[in-house]
Parts: sequence; C-alpha cells; structure tokens
Amino acid sequence: MTPPRSSIGPISLIREISIEVSAERNNGWRTDFIQNGEVIASDLARTEPWIDRRAPGRLAQLLRAEAAIDRKAATEALERVFADIRELPDGQALVSQAAARAIGATVAVTIELSDPPLYIIDLEAGTMVFSAKELARQQPITLNEKWLSVYPREPLNARGKDVGAIVDYWVSIAEETEPTGFLTPWEVPAEELARTVANIPIVHEVREGLIRDGLFLAKDAGILWIAGWLVQDVLERCGMRDHTPGFSQYLRRTGDMIHKSQPHRVGSRLVRAWGFRPDYHPGDAAGGAAGLPDLGGGADV
Repeated sequence: MTPPRSSIGPISLIREISIEVSAERNNGWRTDFIQNGEVIASDLARTEPWIDRRAPGRLAQLLRAEAAIDRKAATEALERVFADIRELPDGQALVSQAAARAIGATVAVTIELSDPPLYIIDLEAGTMVFSAKELARQQPITLNEKWLSVYPREPLNARGKDVGAIVDYWVSIAEETEPTGFLTPWEVPAEELARTVANIPIVHEVREGLIRDGLFLAKDAGILWIAGWLVQDVLERCGMRDHTPGFSQYLRRTGDMIHKSQPHRVGSRLVRAWGFRPDYHPGDAAGGAAGLPDLGGGADV
C-alpha cells in the first residue's frame, strides 16, 4: 500500500489559475490558488474542502474577490476538481498532517499471534504496542498518548478519521509472527492458580473445605470445586482482578474448568465455586482427600 499523501496539486482550475490543497500541522486544510507561480489567494478550514458542501461556493467567492473570476464558473470548476479528488484510490487519497506523520514515521508493523493478538508498531524513534481491543476502538486519545511516549515533544493531535487511516495503513503492511512471550495473558494467572492449588496439602470432601482452604472435592460428581475467593485472589496477585469472565473462558478452553461456577451452601453462608477436573489438584490421585465436619449437608454438589 502506497503511503497516503498530505497534499495534492497544483491542479489546473480555471484560466491560468491552479489549485493546491495541503494538510496543516494543526489538522486544518489549506487551499492555495496559484497564478504564474505565485499564491494569489489562500483559505484555511477545519474540514477537507472536497467534503464540505459549502467549500466550492466559499472558495469561488474568494477567487472572485482576488482574481475577478466569475463566481459561477469558478464554482463549477472547483466542483469538478473536488469530485476528482473524491474518486482517488485509497492509496492516493489525501490524509491529514497527523495521519501523514504517523504513517511516515512507521518502519514496520508486527502482529504477534497471541490470544488476543498484539500489534507492535515500530517507529523511527521507538515502539508502540496496541492490544486488538485498542486498535478496534480507534480512540484518538489512545494513539495520541502512546505517540507521546515515543515523541514526548511532538504531540500527534490525531482525530477520529486520522486514526482510521493510520490503522488501515498499519494493517495493510503488518507481518504476522509467533508471540515472543506467553501465547495468552491468561497463562500467567492459570499457572499461578495451579501452583496455589497444588500447595494446598489436603483436598476436603465436604463443602466446608471451600471456607477453610478453598477446595471441595465432589468425588461422586467428578468435580473439584475451587472457591471463587481463591480464584479472585490469584487474579488480583496477577493484576487482573477485573478479568474474571475472560479467565473462566480460557480455563474452559484448556479443559481445566469443566463446570460453570455456582453457589454452595456452607452452613449459613453461600460460597461461589468454580468446577474443575478432579485431578486438577495433583494430590487427589494419591489419596490426599480428607473429610471435615460437614456444615452443609454432605458432599453433594
């Protein structure tokens, strides 16, 4: 994909007058009218002139005042030029100064095929990393903040449409690669949960174990119940306390979690627990289960 341009022209407009349109650093658009190599009139606007319906009339009035050009003839000529610009293929379409700067500074784009994917943007002065969610949302504040981390004295000031053009370019040149670290961020809390459960010496066969150690083995049902508070404690230690649904989905995909969470009555308390394979605790096969006085009516699930 050819990097989009931030200016176009000069284009012959009417008589000996040409037009040139360029993106300004402040995200505005400058339209210059040129005659005999000199700029005879200029216009600054926040919106691209080929998109703004009022632009042909406004610019024609400017030409009438500066070059004594018939307003109707100038309007028709401008409408033709702007129609041609709108028909430009994506690779040649004009973009704002912010988009042109971001695209021009891009050296390479890599998609790490983790779960979810990571987008690594290598710039001339550093690297930005985006999650799939961040790129999908295309929020200017996210891009502008990450840009400042690389160019602290050169704010990008990208707007909504700018981000869309930038992301389209990044995706078009991106190369896919295997992840350099964990395949998925869930691997870290999953390993921590397995380690935590393995360090609990005894798995109780009554529900009271959910309160005491966080584990309850329902042998008849073939489920090892792990208390929700124990899972939540692991997620908090891994800095992911607000990601419970995603973690449970990951555990279901790996086959470790075999039953959705549900509440268990333990005496006067309700304890929500997650259902795992009975051998999720490594000591279960060696007979490491034990009983306690059952406060909730046995080992049924």
